[in-house]
Amino acid sequence: MGYFEEALSQNWLKVYYQPIFNLYSKKICNFEAVSRWQEPGKPALKASRFIPVLERSGLVYQLDLHVLDHVCQLLNQRRADNLPTVPVSITLSPSDFNIDGFIDQVLGITQKYQIPHNMIQFDLMAQPVAVDQQRLKDAAANLRKQGFRICLDRYGGENNDLSTETLLEYNFDYLKVDVRSFNTNRQRAKIILGSVINMSRLLKIVPVVRGLRTRPC
Repeated sequence: MGYFEEALSQNWLKVYYQPIFNLYSKKICNFEAVSRWQEPGKPALKASRFIPVLERSGLVYQLDLHVLDHVCQLLNQRRADNLPTVPVSITLSPSDFNIDGFIDQVLGITQKYQIPHNMIQFDLMAQPVAVDQQRLKDAAANLRKQGFRICLDRYGGENNDLSTETLLEYNFDYLKVDVRSFNTNRQRAKIILGSVINMSRLLKIVPVVRGLRTRPC
């Protein structure tokens, strides 16, 4: 716990932004905030290396609030500089909602920087973690009611049955599909991906595809 607090105070937890493109307009329509543990003199660690540790120790909510604060601060600065802004997505751990007052802390951060709630998208992953599912469902509905965008992340991954159940139980604005999750040949992957995209449209959910690579110029 002390080491994590040191990482926060020393700014070792960096936030980077990955663009999301609209395939029709060919323009950036969103950014995804990702965290890296960058200790001086050592290689940067991807989130997958340290988030499971924070999950087990019950500290991941502090990281998620740290990322949210960074995002809101950046959006506020760009607005002050009269620069264009687009919504930013932030991944939340389901265990965040085990923390009493977590949503109040989220609202406090956005209020501090005066960020419209529709500029923030929260990505939720269907994970078999120890969390009260009704509490999680109510929290997600509350955030959506407050004007935040809610996304089901990594649909079709290793917890596919669980993510399908989550899709049935929750109301989402976006559905993220990682094409790298389909361990099959290209033709079959196209069929599966097309079916998922059509399903999301029928449910009036905006599909977002991860893992695509642009062609070289």
